Amino acid sequence: MVTSIVIGLIAAFLQSCSYLFSRRFILRFRNPLLLLFYSQMVMSVLALALMPLVTTSATWHSTRWIGPLVVCNCGALVGQVCFFRTLREIEASRLSSLLGLKLPVLAFLCFLYYGSVLNGWQWAAIVICAAAALMMNWSGVRISWRAGGWLFLCLIGYSVSDIGVRELVVTVGSGGGMVRDSLTAVALSYFFLGVMVLPMAWRLRFRRRLLMAAAPFGICWFVAMLFLFFCFGALGAVFGNILQSSRGMISVVLSLLLARAGYGMLEQSVPGSVWLRRGGAALLMAGGIVLFSWAHS
Repeated sequence: MVTSIVIGLIAAFLQSCSYLFSRRFILRFRNPLLLLFYSQMVMSVLALALMPLVTTSATWHSTRWIGPLVVCNCGALVGQVCFFRTLREIEASRLSSLLGLKLPVLAFLCFLYYGSVLNGWQWAAIVICAAAALMMNWSGVRISWRAGGWLFLCLIGYSVSDIGVRELVVTVGSGGGMVRDSLTAVALSYFFLGVMVLPMAWRLRFRRRLLMAAAPFGICWFVAMLFLFFCFGALGAVFGNILQSSRGMISVVLSLLLARAGYGMLEQSVPGSVWLRRGGAALLMAGGIVLFSWAHS
């Protein structure tokens, strides 16, 4: 389980880095749909290259994974579009932390889907992590109703996708163990996501500079998914998301480094008291992660 936890934390770090790349693209081109299309093209090429290395004949002779693939991809597509729209309203470090609010949403959806009931300590850990996410982002800057609406839809889409990820890894049946199954799930998911967004090409004139601008986000996100799918397959969607809430702690460090480096365009300048509050929230979030890990064992 320790290995799975470390892999989940690596995924969280890579996702936090990818948010900065996506924020840079949005600020430069002001069009989230362009980022969705071009980054997905990058990830589809990577998935296509990975597919022959991890899929087997058993993969293609089975139909059990088709349903989870549809759930995973549709949820991810909705979540990603709403995420990019939210980035137009909220800077990357705040949004990365606010995604911690996905935990109670996901726990409720898992109860509806699986009928699984968490114990009191696990619910306490979820509440702690969600509270830490709010505390980390309470900087006196009000979140607009529009941003809040897009954020809520983003949380729903990503939560549905996470349930689909777990089911896809379990049902894909490549026969090579958890590592190969998770890699196969990533390859299938992101190849077919590329197929889903391909019709956008009819309305978008291909521009190489947009592809190059979206490539850092696409590559970083794809590598993050390689780790994330394994984490979800091994630990489950809720525990995996508890680990992903560490993005808040990671984002505090990354945003501090960016502020010191003078990249004000990516992160909003905030006073020292806000940094102290975010640091306290990061410690609280770490406590929530440890508590859920203890209650889960």
